Amino acid sequence: QQERNKLAWTLQNSARREHNSTQLSKSYLSFCLGDMPFIEDELMKLNFPIHYICGSEDNKYVKMGKRLTYLNKNAHRYIIDNAGHNTHIEQPDLYIELLDGILLDDI
Repeated sequence: QQERNKLAWTLQNSARREHNSTQLSKSYLSFCLGDMPFIEDELMKLNFPIHYICGSEDNKYVKMGKRLTYLNKNAHRYIIDNAGHNTHIEQPDLYIELLDGILLDDI
């Protein structure tokens, strides 16, 4: 990420250094995927468009998106090339172009 978008990485890195370490630790513990409830049954019931965006280098979330599209016919997975977990920072132009396309199609 640092090499792809140096300015955005620098700004994000600076903001992250200002985070309260105690609160950050609590959020990691609370939102850790290992602690998240199993919700596949609920995902299958959703009856509206679901747009799942991930970076091609974020293998864990690429697989999760694939599973989501298997579970729900309303789910659409979009993979942004040359991006990891922070697609909006690593490939901002591609990310915005994708969002524009999704929003224009849904209007």
